[in-house]
Amino acid sequence: MLHKLIEFAVRFYYFLFDRVFLYPLLRYLRNRFDLSFLNLGYKPKLGEQILTIVTSELHDEDDAHKPHIYLYEKTLSLCPEY
Repeated sequence: MLHKLIEFAVRFYYFLFDRVFLYPLLRYLRNRFDLSFLNLGYKPKLGEQILTIVTSELHDEDDAHKPHIYLYEKTLSLCPEY
């Protein structure tokens, strides 16, 4: 019984932490630094040059995978040998 109460308290703490502290902080950072947060993905800004090594083989039905591929290419673009 005590274990269940502690588990509930921990879950409630993280729920409040997300809603009261983390989400407002991310909203502030987004507005302050012009950031776009995605779930493990990256969306290039309009006019930003993107690498087309992987994306040239994508089809329209692969739109759900594009943010992940853009993130992968953005990371690789930091390597001088890529």
